[in-house]
Amino acid sequence: MEQQISSICQRFDNDRSRLLDILLAVQNEFRGIEMEAMELVAREIGTYRVEVEGMVTFYAFLSEAVQGEVVVRICDDIIDRHAGQQTLVKLFTQQLGLEPGQTSEDGRFTLETTACIGMCDQAPALLINDRVFCSVTADHAQQIIDALKQGVEPEAIELPTGEGNNSHPLIHSMVKNNIQHVGSMLLCDVPQNAGLDRALS
Repeated sequence: MEQQISSICQRFDNDRSRLLDILLAVQNEFRGIEMEAMELVAREIGTYRVEVEGMVTFYAFLSEAVQGEVVVRICDDIIDRHAGQQTLVKLFTQQLGLEPGQTSEDGRFTLETTACIGMCDQAPALLINDRVFCSVTADHAQQIIDALKQGVEPEAIELPTGEGNNSHPLIHSMVKNNIQHVGSMLLCDVPQNAGLDRALS
C-alpha cells in the first residue's frame, strides 16, 4: 500500500491542492480509503491526517470502508421517492441480501442510498459505479440485478438508451438530454457545432 500510494501522490506532484484527485485515485485503487491510507497520503503531500480524513468524511462518494467491486447508489431525494425509489430499494435489498450501507461478504456488492445525483427530471435514478441509470422501473431494476448477479459489469448492461448521441454504442446512456426544440432556453436556431466553433475562436 505504501508504494502504491506514494506512486499515486507523485502522479499528482504531491500537490496538497490536488488532494481530492489523489483520494479519488486511492479509492479507485483500493475501493476505499482506510485510516492507514489517509496517514500515508498526509505524509506524502506534507499535511495532517485530519485534513485528509476531513475530506474523506465530507464527500459521500468517498468511503472510509472498503466497498464492493460494484457500488449501487440509489438516489434518495424527494423527487425520486415520489417516483418509486422505495420500490427500487426494496428490490435491491431483497435480492442482494443487503441493507443500504452494507457490503456483501464476498466483496462483490455495496448498496447505498445517496443524495441527489442530478437526475431528478428522470427519476428514479441509480448510479452504479460510474454509470447512470434513470427512469428506472421495477422491470429495469430486475434486469439490472439479474445482470449484476451474473457478473455483467454495469457499463455492459443492456437497457433502453436516450435519444440522439446518447444512444450511440460508445455512449450508450439512458439519460435523455431533453433538448427537443427551440423555446425559452434556445431563442433561435443554433447551427451545428456553433458552441465548439465559438470555443475554438
